Amino acid sequence: METITFYYPYHVIFAIALPIYIGIVMVSEYLSWHALRRIAFAVMRRKLVYGPNEIHKAIKVCLSVMILLLLTLLLMRPRWGEYYVATPERNVDIVFALDISLSMLARDIYPSRIKKAQTELIEFIHHLNGERAGLVLFSGTAFTHVPLTHDYETLISFIYNIDNDMISRQGTDITKAIDQSLALLNTGRLDNEKIIVLISDGETHDVPLSPIIKKVNQNNAIIYALGIGSEEGDAIPLAGTNDGLLFEGLTPDDPGLVRHEYLRNDKGNIVTTKLNKRALTELSFLTGGKLHIPGQYEIGNQEFYAHIKKLGSYTNTGTITLTQADKFHYLALAVLVLMVGEFIFSRLPRQK
Repeated sequence: METITFYYPYHVIFAIALPIYIGIVMVSEYLSWHALRRIAFAVMRRKLVYGPNEIHKAIKVCLSVMILLLLTLLLMRPRWGEYYVATPERNVDIVFALDISLSMLARDIYPSRIKKAQTELIEFIHHLNGERAGLVLFSGTAFTHVPLTHDYETLISFIYNIDNDMISRQGTDITKAIDQSLALLNTGRLDNEKIIVLISDGETHDVPLSPIIKKVNQNNAIIYALGIGSEEGDAIPLAGTNDGLLFEGLTPDDPGLVRHEYLRNDKGNIVTTKLNKRALTELSFLTGGKLHIPGQYEIGNQEFYAHIKKLGSYTNTGTITLTQADKFHYLALAVLVLMVGEFIFSRLPRQK
């Protein structure tokens, strides 16, 4: 039996449109029924409620529900069926160093810094073609989550499952992140271009950056930074009941007020985290790279990717990988057919 996977599984959130739509229809029918009770006799009411017009309406609602369901699946981009793909190889090794510290839970970037970082990272991987890529996760310490590979599908699947609890030691130690990234890059060919893509809010806690920059330059590596967060900053919601919402003296089923609980310092003040643009700028530009802050157009996404594409070159070798086929076009066709059918059906003359 073939396994079905989804390229964008988090788009399942759009399925919330289904119960909302069904609820609106049910409320509308309920109100219509009560209005009808006041003006129609019982026999006439049964004829109106169960007559041809109501059957016509029920079919139209079913078509709309099917369209919404298929649109949600379409946005999730289903894939099944396997085939082999020949991928050219470039003499470029890229390590993505992703910050999963508590500060990445801040919601100054929708829906949160960590979710935005995951989205940007996956978008970046979609632009790769022949580069080997690996993944390092860091907070108070760092570790290699995915070694250098051409298997982008596996890399993306690991990114989807990243959580802030994967490292118990909290904090933001960029030094260890860069050390671990360099160690992973040095497992590749010595003559390959070495790139570190640092995805972080840049909080360094006043750690001197000069030794980091010196070490990166000594290893002939380049840092490209993706700055996640805002310079205005935001509080850090604590993970807990209901995604950061904690109940004080209540169980989740009890009625009562629910309040946000945020990280506080030793004095009881709420901790605010801000994007450290200066640190990310220094780390990237002094190693020959670029800084990109999603949503700010000092350097756009495409220009950012194009700058990295200029590095390295294609080799005479390549890899053959087994991947799944995109099937979203079948759903797109089904949605189109249903929408045309619903359009035609809604304009058919109704029986009186």
